Amino acid sequence: MQFKIFILFLVPVLLINCEKEVNSIIDGRVIGRDGGPVEGAEIHLIYNLGTIVSKRAPNIIISFDVPSAGKVLFQTKHFWTNDIVEIPINNILPVGVHTVVLTDSLYTNGIYLYDIVTETSEEQRRFLKSVSPEELIYSKPRRITDNTGTFEIDINELGIGEVFRVQNETTVGTEFRISSLFKIIAIKNGEVIAQKTLEIDEDKGNELTLIAD
Repeated sequence: MQFKIFILFLVPVLLINCEKEVNSIIDGRVIGRDGGPVEGAEIHLIYNLGTIVSKRAPNIIISFDVPSAGKVLFQTKHFWTNDIVEIPINNILPVGVHTVVLTDSLYTNGIYLYDIVTETSEEQRRFLKSVSPEELIYSKPRRITDNTGTFEIDINELGIGEVFRVQNETTVGTEFRISSLFKIIAIKNGEVIAQKTLEIDEDKGNELTLIAD
């Protein structure tokens, strides 16, 4: 079994979207050393988590309680856009604690929401996935460059300012806020070909050029 390193934070979603909406994007481009565009590069983000310690786990695993037997819907969504990522459960479950294993390859680094809808209750929570660049080779990218080598990311998707509480063996209860400092990486053919650190400025455009090795 291949173990993947990620940080999983589970907190109530009451703080979601507590920050102001910003009208800015990351306007990025990936080029080769000859200046030509790199098409089909997979774009991912690396969060700046400071001294937060990651934990090892083989997959993204979430447990939840079903208060009464009946139809249960469990679905995950992208933060901000609310686009559905997957629906691993949509059937009848008995009373008790249940565990769902998400399809790890569908999740790049980022914030995700998950809904648990039963016949008597409805709850929404969230988690943050953060892995190393090497691990992102196996994940669905946030964006893919077009034939001009360009890509755009809405800054609102990043969750800058959102507060999370760490839940792992070494730092239980520690809270941190998503900072505006990110590393943008480009992957192609299973290899990291470029990466660059960017300090997000919410009041203006954020242009970025990645030069592939």
